[in-house]
Amino acid sequence: GTEASLVWADVLGTAWLNARPIARYLAFMFVAGVIGCYGVIDNNSILIVGAMAVSPDLLPITAIGIGIVARQPGLAGHAFLTLGVGLGVAAGAAAMAAFVQEKLDLIPTDFSIEATGVLGSLTTVSNETIAVALVAGVAGMLALETRASSGVGVAISVTTIPAAAYLGVATGLREFDEVLGALAVLGTNVSMMVVGAVGTLELQGLLKRRALARRKQTGTF
Repeated sequence: GTEASLVWADVLGTAWLNARPIARYLAFMFVAGVIGCYGVIDNNSILIVGAMAVSPDLLPITAIGIGIVARQPGLAGHAFLTLGVGLGVAAGAAAMAAFVQEKLDLIPTDFSIEATGVLGSLTTVSNETIAVALVAGVAGMLALETRASSGVGVAISVTTIPAAAYLGVATGLREFDEVLGALAVLGTNVSMMVVGAVGTLELQGLLKRRALARRKQTGTF
């Protein structure tokens, strides 16, 4: 019991650290937005993956889940605000980069925000959107617990950074018809990732309680 309490205290402490919008986090989100902008405009999947690798948004997403499970609304609220600010910074950076490219006539002549190419799923919520975000939340929570978050962070950001970058590009180029669709996808992705993270923690807690009850019954500790 004491060991489990210490482990959970460590998880909560880490979550509180991840719930703060520190300058380094915002800088990484800014860089991710700029790289993502070029990925959207050039239809370049390598740049999109690069933007996902830079983005640290896995940290506040898992902190939201921990705050919900721990029944600490302050933690969940801080983490949600940090995530929102970070995604806003990424989208704003993408919007700024797209606007500057347009003014300098650097956008390819054949570019169309509607022809999303490799990013075709960023404007419409589908069953694929929900399923991918849900399992990404599960992976993110497991990665945080096993200290593998740096490796899994790219997979988590597949549900956030491309949509944020697309949203920013659409805004920067004043293609506002596309903005609402990207916002819906981004909101759905974040919600389902939180559900996945919360579900993972709740299931782990249930399994631990059952294992403890069995050991009490058999007298093995």
